[in-house]
Amino acid sequence: VLIVGAAAGVATAASAAPAAGTVPGVYRMHYDWNNGGYQADRVVLKRDHTGYDSSGESVFWGETGQEIDLTVGDGSVFAYFTGTLTTAGFNSPRQPGTMRNDNGATGIWYATKKS
Repeated sequence: VLIVGAAAGVATAASAAPAAGTVPGVYRMHYDWNNGGYQADRVVLKRDHTGYDSSGESVFWGETGQEIDLTVGDGSVFAYFTGTLTTAGFNSPRQPGTMRNDNGATGIWYATKKS
């Protein structure tokens, strides 16, 4: 679950840029909402710029140059992830991306590509 509280989701900066078209795949996403500690989830990103996480939340993604943007939602609350493409996935533990959701939560994240 990449969205926190609906009522209550490694490379260095010097890494080479990934090749075009390499975003689709399966990722292990590590995320930390409001400094609550990292959690992890499996996320699938498809070639048509959609996807899903392990709990069935929808994912929509886009890339511009080295920037990746993901929107994750369960139909009522949406979370927005911004980061940098790396050869290993997105961001890194040392240089995480940012995230926020419609409930006002904020956090950091990174992901490693599994396949």
